[in-house]
Amino acid sequence: MDQVIVVEEDLNMTELLSDQLKKFAGIETIPRNNAIDTIELLKLLPKINLIITRAKIGDEDTAKKLLDFINKNNLPTNLIVTGVNEFSAQDITIVKNEKNWEDILYYSLQSLNISTESIQKTSSEYISFPIEYLWPLKNLPCSVYLKLNKGPSKFYYLKRYHKSRPITSDSISNYINEGVKVLYILREDERYFSNFISDSYINELAKDGENFEATIDLLFIADTFLRRQIINFGLVKNAIQLGYKIQQKILSLLAEHPLFPDINNYLKRTNLPYTFQNQIILAGIISKLTNENFGEMKKHKDPLIEACFLHSMALGTRDDMAIIYSMDELEKSSLSFDDQLQVMNHASDGADISHKRQDLLFGADQIIREHHGAVNGVGFPRPPFPKIKKASHFFMICDLFARAIYLEKPEELEGKFDDDFSPQIIKRLMKMWRN
Repeated sequence: MDQVIVVEEDLNMTELLSDQLKKFAGIETIPRNNAIDTIELLKLLPKINLIITRAKIGDEDTAKKLLDFINKNNLPTNLIVTGVNEFSAQDITIVKNEKNWEDILYYSLQSLNISTESIQKTSSEYISFPIEYLWPLKNLPCSVYLKLNKGPSKFYYLKRYHKSRPITSDSISNYINEGVKVLYILREDERYFSNFISDSYINELAKDGENFEATIDLLFIADTFLRRQIINFGLVKNAIQLGYKIQQKILSLLAEHPLFPDINNYLKRTNLPYTFQNQIILAGIISKLTNENFGEMKKHKDPLIEACFLHSMALGTRDDMAIIYSMDELEKSSLSFDDQLQVMNHASDGADISHKRQDLLFGADQIIREHHGAVNGVGFPRPPFPKIKKASHFFMICDLFARAIYLEKPEELEGKFDDDFSPQIIKRLMKMWRN
């Protein structure tokens, strides 16, 4: 039988590795605290297959001492060294992060010529989701788990909600009050779980009689879920249906309650994310102005409204990315290079995503593509914007105004543009906001 020594000063890590090696390989590990103790054991058991060791324990060069002894005595012992970026011997396996038990376990199984398929599956067996997703649900299509820590580097998953059994809002509230932010499902259940939640939200949004605050809360949860699903799976059938239902509900809400001050004040008090607030404010002001046929925009009303709900979908729930509206802001941001590229291209990407909707109204994709002023949907051109469609220009200024409302700086838009159309839109929007 294979024999493994674990030389580790963290007792929790020692126990975790011991448990996992026993689980996946049936191996009993031998713990040791330093190189001296390990070398004494090697003298008694020279056929040890593997040693997992910290590079250093205290002031001791643990890994180096063990390697020297192994080489000097020609032992058939492999060495995995943790907590170091490089090691003098090139044929030694290194795991830089000494807390990364999954990598340590993976390389241990490789070293022992044991299939790593099972550990690879275990490492990605569960996926997380925000606990708020459960609020509108009465039951679940699959089991839901809590991730519990047994130590600094040790955890396990505890089944909390069982498939098909009822769940209560009280139990969800209790977990939230205890600081639980995410729950877990098996990865194999992800698509089924997503479809079930989507259908449940559609049914809840179809109901009448909910008060204003409860409706906003439900819309926020549904919208957050939708954005995540579009990023994960694209604009699939369930996402299209849910998106359309969210759009209908928001428009219904805007018809029943004044945007300024009622809806805007509530959104401000609740401090809901920008991506969610923006589409409501934007849909509200565009609905009002197109109904007035401002700038002859009434004929473009429907595609303009659709664009309100799709223009930032390519950015998911990333407020820090969605709120950027110029190259200066992008360059000053702390976003990674990849995130900056995503911001640069999100108008184009959003238009491409919208094409998945077979019922998309003609012109909506062009408005989405041009809503930052670029015909190709890339970057942030400086005004004027002579090449973009007039409806896209109108949408862009309304979007900027909705952003300014969120930032509580609408006055900053006055005098910002010197073309013929933009100041007219801003003047009308300022009048709407002030009244």
